[in-house]
Amino acid sequence: MDVTIDVVSIIAILGTIGTIVFAFLTFRRNSHNDDENEGKMTGTILTELGYMKAGIDEIRADSRDQRGINTDHEKRISANETSVVEIKAEQREQRKTSIETGQRLTAAEESTKQAHKRIDRVENIEKA
Repeated sequence: MDVTIDVVSIIAILGTIGTIVFAFLTFRRNSHNDDENEGKMTGTILTELGYMKAGIDEIRADSRDQRGINTDHEKRISANETSVVEIKAEQREQRKTSIETGQRLTAAEESTKQAHKRIDRVENIEKA
């Protein structure tokens, strides 16, 4: 019976050692697969970050270009505003001149009217 127990004990020990070896080999294989998957994920993330960085750089360049365009537009708008102010001042002057001319015309018409009345009186005196 001692031999049978020894054989059973040896088989149990060999089974345990085999289980431990297979568990270790499986762990190493899964660890390698995990490292490979993690590397793929890291590479994908880095690639996506690179695309984002390129997109941000493009947006910055577009923004810089747009700032230049906006500056040009601001200068042109400022020049137009100055022109508008000058035109309004000219219009005020023309309005004043127009009013003055109207007043002078009215005075001339009244003077002409009075002159006609005097001429009519002189003509009436001569006729009589």
